[in-house]
Amino acid sequence: EEVDGRVEPWLEKLNDSAIDVNRLETELSKSRKHQIHVGTETERRCNVMAKGFKRNIKASEPYFRTKARADAQKERAVNVMLEFNHACEAHLRAKEALQEAEARTRGQGCVNVFDPLLQAALSDANTQLLRAQSSKDAAEARHKLELEKADQLMMDADLLGRNILIARDIRNSRPYFQEKERSRKLIEECRKRSERVERELMNAKQGYSEALHSLNSISEQVHEERLRRKALKHSKSREKNHHYSRKHSSNSSGLCHKSILEDSVQTGTCQPGGIDDCLQPLGDLRVTRKDEAT
Repeated sequence: EEVDGRVEPWLEKLNDSAIDVNRLETELSKSRKHQIHVGTETERRCNVMAKGFKRNIKASEPYFRTKARADAQKERAVNVMLEFNHACEAHLRAKEALQEAEARTRGQGCVNVFDPLLQAALSDANTQLLRAQSSKDAAEARHKLELEKADQLMMDADLLGRNILIARDIRNSRPYFQEKERSRKLIEECRKRSERVERELMNAKQGYSEALHSLNSISEQVHEERLRRKALKHSKSREKNHHYSRKHSSNSSGLCHKSILEDSVQTGTCQPGGIDDCLQPLGDLRVTRKDEAT
């Protein structure tokens, strides 16, 4: 029996997914171990650098904490600015689409001004323009707010940095906080990489599960089809045997009745004129006898 044609592609996907799952599980395990190693190593380096400068670190910590918050806020402001630029581009495209729809409407003349297709296109373009304008205004407001927060934090950090009482503490503890910030970014990169590998692993497992489910479904369908064909074949075979048995039984009954009649005539147990009496036990078999002319 030939293999179902649907099996091969799903079987290939199952094998590929299994290979991906094994590879990504190994990669995820290594990534997590590396992340733990980086965290432990950076903490060790920071602790070594902190020796002898604990007083300076404690005194300058408000300045570096405020500066770190200001840098993070500036990064958020930049991201919001990019969103605002995308919103401006979308607004410009929507405005051009609306102008094009209006031009098409005017170009049709007064007769076809109420063409439903043109009116639908004009309405859709107008709706897109309104949405783009709303997104643009919201992005502009967010950008302005984030920028104000960043400016305020930068002013606070600058004010703390100009404090002559902690100027020496800031200078002595700067390498420690720079190393701490570098370690934070490195750990963040490791975390993002682990999350990316984990997402890929989930997708690979989902593909494996999908392929396995499809193969099981195909197997069940093939099994049901085999049972159906087997039952149909068995039914035809029983019908054929039943028909053959009825035919054989009819032929045997006819031969038996003929033999009984011949034996009765030969032995004389059936007298002339008494043939009907001899044929009476033969059931439905009847012999019609014509009287000879006298």
